[in-house]
Amino acid sequence: MLEIPKEALFLAGKAYFQYKRGKGIRQSPSPDFYIGAQAAVLEMDFLTRDPRIYRTYFPTVKVICPE
Repeated sequence: MLEIPKEALFLAGKAYFQYKRGKGIRQSPSPDFYIGAQAAVLEMDFLTRDPRIYRTYFPTVKVICPE
């Protein structure tokens, strides 16, 4: 387990703000925002079955999606 850097928390907030401006319905950020932001800040690849949110809000993250 890794501690979430402050830069990642800030990035997660920015991504959530972008989500809300796009008429997002969640009242608080989902864990996906924190996970994606941490991967972006730490320059980590990310393995997921649902790449949509990561590709949309964290375009610098290399998303690996088994098909």
